Amino acid sequence: MTRALHFLNRLFASPGWVLLLVVVFSLAYFIFAHEGFYWIDDYGYAKYAWQVAEGTFSVTPTIHASNPLTHRLMTFAPVALFYKFFGINIYTTTLWPLLCTLGCSGLIYFLYRKENPKVAVFGMILLGLYFHTLFLATYLFSDNILMFFAFAAVAVLYRFRYQTAGQKQLLYVAWFVLFNFLAFLTKETIIYYLPFYLFLFLQDLFQKKRLAFWLWSAGLGILVLAFYFGYYHFRTGDFLYRFHVIEQTNTAYHGDAPAPTDAAKLFSRLTSAPLFFFIGSGIMLPLIFALGLLPGLKFRKFSPILEPAYFWFLLTFLVLIQFWFGSTSLQFYNPISLLPRMITHLLPPLCLAGAFGLQQFLTGNRSVCALFAFLFLVSTFLDRSNTVLMYAPLAVFFTFLWWKMRKPGKQQNAYLFTVLMLAAVLGLRPLYFMYKPSLMSFQEENKIVKEYLNQESGRNLVIGDRWQNFMYDFHYGFERNPHYEYRQYKEAGTDFSQYDKVYLLVNRSNLSNPDMAKWQTIQEPEINRLYPEKKLIAHKGKVLLYQVK
Repeated sequence: MTRALHFLNRLFASPGWVLLLVVVFSLAYFIFAHEGFYWIDDYGYAKYAWQVAEGTFSVTPTIHASNPLTHRLMTFAPVALFYKFFGINIYTTTLWPLLCTLGCSGLIYFLYRKENPKVAVFGMILLGLYFHTLFLATYLFSDNILMFFAFAAVAVLYRFRYQTAGQKQLLYVAWFVLFNFLAFLTKETIIYYLPFYLFLFLQDLFQKKRLAFWLWSAGLGILVLAFYFGYYHFRTGDFLYRFHVIEQTNTAYHGDAPAPTDAAKLFSRLTSAPLFFFIGSGIMLPLIFALGLLPGLKFRKFSPILEPAYFWFLLTFLVLIQFWFGSTSLQFYNPISLLPRMITHLLPPLCLAGAFGLQQFLTGNRSVCALFAFLFLVSTFLDRSNTVLMYAPLAVFFTFLWWKMRKPGKQQNAYLFTVLMLAAVLGLRPLYFMYKPSLMSFQEENKIVKEYLNQESGRNLVIGDRWQNFMYDFHYGFERNPHYEYRQYKEAGTDFSQYDKVYLLVNRSNLSNPDMAKWQTIQEPEINRLYPEKKLIAHKGKVLLYQVK
């Protein structure tokens, strides 16, 4: 037992081994829990990537009307390279968000592997094993890509301020501006970092430090943005075209004159709803650990010079405030959707603040341990979802440690057991998703289409659901097979005399998917009534292919 504990202590004391474990676990999730496309957005990004690879992409025409997705170039442009080199499939489509997700853990390792190994270990575990970090790594959304570029920008800022003593200033200016611009080319919500940058600038201004860094950054940033907005003016006659498209999108969703928001719903959104969202999404876990920095909080830690732990704590706090109360529109109040993917740019600084909070607890601070136990207990009682499986064990764990810490020297192996407990509670849900049946049955449908619905002869009709009719061209590498026509169940009619063969494609996962409830207006019993005479020719999982007689 002693030898095993010694081995585990050495293993988890090494940031390099922990990074390797995070990478292996992430790859396992990517392979075994991949669901294909989530919805219209990631399919749209994939199609834009194909257009970039083919040289037909334009930033102004869009696949969907009044949609800002075409302006998020760094979401899909790198995917075009993967398409060119490795072909079009669902794994090459989502390799880019996976690399960005792993890149965030790599940045934590780079920043703290020598300076503070325990913070590096806790930060990588909190971020790398968090379910929604892994979940979004398997979809071509902007959010994990933004998370990487935004984190890279503040990592450059952190390293320049704390680890290089202000050396190589112009190099860090260039990296800082570049990563912020790439983040802006990924998603507009990088602007949530601006108040933090402003705080640091004002702090340096009053202290008369690092002013050259900010002047060079501002000058280079203005130059880059001038070229960027100038391009839009050249193409559209509107410098702020991208932002006007966003406003058009908000108007399309809410109407030209949005009705006043229900007072009760608005009050809930501004008060308790975000709190329950943090609890239900699991974000409360690193947030509770970040609050471990509060018992030692003093104003001097923010000014005149931020201590490293409070650098991340302040960034977390400022982004949280904007997420809680901010609006996606300047014309009317439109609260940010309470979805985990809307706040991924918060996760790296939050997890690092949480790592420093855990380090504070490991110094033998019993009051911090009591705070953790109390907050996890409260979260357990307030939780309305299965994340109670995270909070309840942690409440018991920190309560037990608090009791053990009543006598000095009783917290032996506290670091190891804390790491193991975190890995266990965070890894439970991703492991379940690797094991459970597919929600979308995308892989099975893709195999059937390529094997049975990709012949080079005849005129054939494929009758499927609304989602299949929307995205079926991906199965053909976005180059539709001219011998196959797709129609929806209720729109196919009954006269098939003009077709050589008629197929009925039924994906039971799509039909029962609650996220597609508004799209799937027909279920299998009605499909069978519409097409009673059919022969089953292929069956993979929950996907069935019939030939209609």
